Amino acid sequence: MPGPRQGLPALEMELLFDELDRCLRCGFCMAVCPTYGATGQEQFVARGRLNLIQQQFHPLPVVEAARAAPAAATAGEDACSPAGQVAGNHPPRKVAHGVDRPPTARRLEIGRKQFKEVIFSCLSCLACETACPPGVPITRLITAARADYVSRYGIPLIKRVAIQGALAHPFLLREGAHLASWVQGALFRDRSPGVPDGMGVQQPRCSLPLVGRRVFPRAARYSLYRRLEQIPRPPKARRRVAFFPGCMISAAYTDVGVALASMLARRGVEMIAPRQWQCCGMPAQVHGAWATARRQVLKNLEIMESVLDQGAEAILTACASCGSQLSHHMLELFEVSAAGRTTGGQDEQHHTAAADRSIITRLRRVAGRVMDATVYLADVLHYEPGPFALARPVTVTYHDPCHLARGQGVRQEPRQLLERVPGARFVEMEEADRCCGGAGIYFLEHPDLSDAIQRRKTQAIAATGADLVATACPACMMQLEDGLVRSGAGEGVHAVHVLQLLDDTDRPPAEQRRYRPTSEPVKEQREQGSQEEAMERAKQVAAIRGNAEKTTRGQLRSLARPVLRYNTRVSR
Repeated sequence: MPGPRQGLPALEMELLFDELDRCLRCGFCMAVCPTYGATGQEQFVARGRLNLIQQQFHPLPVVEAARAAPAAATAGEDACSPAGQVAGNHPPRKVAHGVDRPPTARRLEIGRKQFKEVIFSCLSCLACETACPPGVPITRLITAARADYVSRYGIPLIKRVAIQGALAHPFLLREGAHLASWVQGALFRDRSPGVPDGMGVQQPRCSLPLVGRRVFPRAARYSLYRRLEQIPRPPKARRRVAFFPGCMISAAYTDVGVALASMLARRGVEMIAPRQWQCCGMPAQVHGAWATARRQVLKNLEIMESVLDQGAEAILTACASCGSQLSHHMLELFEVSAAGRTTGGQDEQHHTAAADRSIITRLRRVAGRVMDATVYLADVLHYEPGPFALARPVTVTYHDPCHLARGQGVRQEPRQLLERVPGARFVEMEEADRCCGGAGIYFLEHPDLSDAIQRRKTQAIAATGADLVATACPACMMQLEDGLVRSGAGEGVHAVHVLQLLDDTDRPPAEQRRYRPTSEPVKEQREQGSQEEAMERAKQVAAIRGNAEKTTRGQLRSLARPVLRYNTRVSR
C-alpha cells in the first residue's frame, strides 16, 4: 500500500506475514467475533481482515487468461462471482490470440480510509485466536498492519495526545487528574453521590464532542501513590511484592490499589509501588505506535529488574490489559525485529539484532514473575476473608476481561474469591467471557460498534438479576458502568473490581461502603451500647449502696470492683 512515508522494514513484514498462509479460511472466527456479530459483514471478522492484509502487503498471484472466463462459466460460475474474480479482484481480461499471461501479484483495489476502518476496528479481544484451528496469531498480524499504516501515514491527533502525550508521561497524567478533580463538577454530574474519592462515576451535563453523554470514572483528587503512603507497612513482613497499577488505577480507580495494599499488609506482605512506572505500552502497541511502545517497555524493564533485585517475589497487576502486556505481548515488539535484522547482512543490523536478543532475554526473565493480583491472593496466599460481612445480602456476577481470560488464562481464581465474600451470592452470567466493547479508547473511533457490543453485555448482566457485576479490569469497569447507566438495563447495578469486595480490613474501600458498615457507625454502636451497660451498672451500684448496712464491707468491695474497672475503661 503506497504512502507518503516508508513503512515498517520489509523483512520484518515478510517474517510476520508468513503466518498469513496458515489461515484455512474456515470461518470459525465468525462465531466468536464481537464486531462481526454487531455488523454481519465479512470485512469485520478475522478472516476478512486477514484477506485484506494479504492483498495489501503480501498479494497472491492472480491468473489473467483468456480461458479463465470460459472455465468459470463451465463450472457454473459467473465471471463476476468470487470464483471468477479470483480473490476478490476484477473479472479477468481477455487476451489476444488466447495466450495466457503469466501469474502476477497485484494489490486489491481499496482506499486508505476503508483499509484504516477495517484494520483499526478490531478490538484485539483474542476471541478469534482461541477459535482458530491452526492457531494463526491474528491479533499480532493486525497490530503489525496497523504499525505499518502508522509509520506511513502517522497517528491521528486524538490518539497522539492520549498515547504519546498523557500516557507517555505519568507525571502529567497524575497532575492532570488532580486538576480535573477540581473542575469536573462544572461539566459532569456526579452519578455516585456519597462515594469518596478514588471511585465513582460521572456523566456530562450535556452532550460533548466525541463522547456525547458517555459515563466516565471520576478523576482522583489524590493519586494512588499519595494514598498508599497512608497505609502502614506490616511490622514483620514475611513476603514482598511489587505492584504495577496502570494508568486508570493511578489516576481514577485508586480505591483498587488501596484495597490490595490493605489486604496484603494484613497478611504480612509488603507491597512496593514505584512512582516511576510508565504506561505498560499496550495502547501504543495496539494502535500502531511501536516506537513509543518500545520506549515505555524499556523503561518499565529497568524498574521491574530493580524491584526484583530488592526481593520482590512477584509483580502484581490489577488490570488485565497491563498484565497481558507485561507477561508476553511486550516481547512481540522485539522478537520480530531481532529475527529480521539477523538476516540483514550488515554489521550495524547484526549489532542491533544482538541488542534486541539481549533485551528479549531480560524481558522473559521479568515476564515470568508477572501475576494478576487475584491469582496471587487465591493460589499463593490462599485468601480467606477475615471477620467482616456485607451490610445486606447482595448478588454478584462476574465479567471475564478478554486479556485476563484469554490473554493470561485466568478464569477460576476471581470466581473462587468472590464465592468467599461473606453475604455475597455468586451467579454465573451467560457469555461471561464475551468482550464488552471497551478496549481502551475504542469508543472514540468506533462509537456505534462499541455501543452495539456493549448492549449485548448489559443485557446479559440484567438477565442475572445481580446487584453487582465484578470484573478485574478498570477499562471493563468503565465500559460496563457506562452501559448500565445509559441503557437502564441494569437499574441500580454497579460495576466493581473484584479486589474492592475482598478487602477485609477495618476501613474498607469506598465501593464497599455502599454495602458494608464502615468503622465509624460500628464505633458509634459500640459506644452507645457501652453507655447503656454503664447505666445498668450504676443502678446496681445504687442498689448495693442502699443495702450497704445489710452487707459486710468486704462483700461491697467485691461487687463494686468490676463496676469501677468497667467505668474506667469506658471513660478512656
